[in-house]
Amino acid sequence: IDQKVILNPKSLALKQNTALEEVYISGKIILVEESFFRIYKISKEETERVYNESLLLIAKKYPGREFVIKLRPNQPKENSRWIKPLEKQGIAYNILDSNEPLEVQLTKANDCILIGTVSSLLYYGSSFGHESYSNYSILSDLQKSCFDEANYYWAKVKAIGL
Repeated sequence: IDQKVILNPKSLALKQNTALEEVYISGKIILVEESFFRIYKISKEETERVYNESLLLIAKKYPGREFVIKLRPNQPKENSRWIKPLEKQGIAYNILDSNEPLEVQLTKANDCILIGTVSSLLYYGSSFGHESYSNYSILSDLQKSCFDEANYYWAKVKAIGL
């Protein structure tokens, strides 16, 4: 009988691509870009409201923490949904290299806070010992989606407003 082996991700030695410029992420708030709002056709007004409210809640809960944005692969920063609300609220930020796997960085980092909607990065972040928050719960008039019943996901990812 095969025995299940659970590995500690922080004990893994992963090959690094030293050509990539890294922003050290330990202790930072990581804002995750994702396609949820576009795919579910959430209005521009609702999207801006959710992102602004998310920033207000997190900045209040974790004052003094630095913010970084994790763009989607090959996403230009001009298409980021996080930049406008950050700048509107006068919050400084950095942008992570969009092609470097954040999962690799999370295995080496400590005390990160991840913010998003339903990205798998939130789930992995929690699995790797970080805190992950979703703004899914503060969406208004959201039609039922597959994420409503994803109990395994919500067991690891906290609702941002709670």
